[in-house]
Amino acid sequence: MGKFTNFFGGSDHRSEQAAAEQVLELSEAIPTGVYACVQVKGGGSKTTTAVNMASLLAHLTHATVVLIDANPASGNSGRKVGRDYHRTVTVQGLLQAIQKNPKVDAKDLLRLMRPTRYGVRVVAADPIIDPQTRFYDTQWDTILDVLTTKFEYIIVDMGNDITDKAALTILNRWTSVLVVTATVGNYESLLQMATTEETMRRFGIDATKVNASVAAFSNGDPGQLSQYLEAAQLHDRLGNVVARHIGPAVVVRHDRYLASPQFDTMGVDFSAISSRTLLDYYELLIILLEQAYLLANGQPYHSQDDDFNDEATPETAQLDQKASTQAPAASAPRVTEPLPPRRPVAPELSHPPDEPRVPLSPNGGGHNLGDQAAPWK
Repeated sequence: MGKFTNFFGGSDHRSEQAAAEQVLELSEAIPTGVYACVQVKGGGSKTTTAVNMASLLAHLTHATVVLIDANPASGNSGRKVGRDYHRTVTVQGLLQAIQKNPKVDAKDLLRLMRPTRYGVRVVAADPIIDPQTRFYDTQWDTILDVLTTKFEYIIVDMGNDITDKAALTILNRWTSVLVVTATVGNYESLLQMATTEETMRRFGIDATKVNASVAAFSNGDPGQLSQYLEAAQLHDRLGNVVARHIGPAVVVRHDRYLASPQFDTMGVDFSAISSRTLLDYYELLIILLEQAYLLANGQPYHSQDDDFNDEATPETAQLDQKASTQAPAASAPRVTEPLPPRRPVAPELSHPPDEPRVPLSPNGGGHNLGDQAAPWK
């Protein structure tokens, strides 16, 4: 199978309690970061990954986690956490507030970015896009320069077009670790995962960052994924691109609630997600924070397979040289304003990781993580 032999998700080698404690430990080692979920095709679990990842990180660490919907065409991450554009600030509204008062403090921003039930602060997509609300690279610089100085974690749900200058600014200048998503069972999604990484390379995204990206596969299991990847390698028009992913891979197993219409309307609800799927999201956070720590220290995880060569062709070598010499380096997130101390409390979970899936009703039982989420005001 080449590069996708190291599946960190989809296993039950640790309990949810132990996984939660490791997330807390890693969050102390890497207390800030900007993480972007990327996929050039809709239906690739990008938004599902972003909202669950942000919600779990905020709930476990009690850090300030900001979820930004950077999809100008059809962003719905705000709706999936119960904070659509009419219930929190939009990207355009946040920009206007910052431009009006460049020294706006964290408290004023928190009043604009309304919290979800799990403590995520949300910046929703604008409902209508026109020339006045379309975003450009300098405007994203304005927003992210402020947010990264005042808050700890930023999760960005990117749009499908990652080739415009605004998107490239987010990915290259501000993102700490890239999360490339795909849906197991969706053949086109798997092909587009490969296309996503190759597109980022060809458009000058830092080669080290692309090579260290985390692949997050949703709605499947490792065995099923292996079968689809073998087929994808045979038919991928870009050549053996799937095998070019050399960063870590996480499989989030199928969950009945996340695959149901209820998720689209009710949003993130940990009491309705099966224990084994929730465990996979723990694993995703662990791998993400570990990769961020290793990247910050110049030692990102890579597959040890010898058949990968980042300079396999003159064209690739030229593109990677362009990325290393012309692309602006990612700015390390820095929190310069004091924030309230974190209150990390690892929840005591009552079900083992292999517990059968819980009923769809949010009050229908299952592990008690969601029930312990204190209301955020």
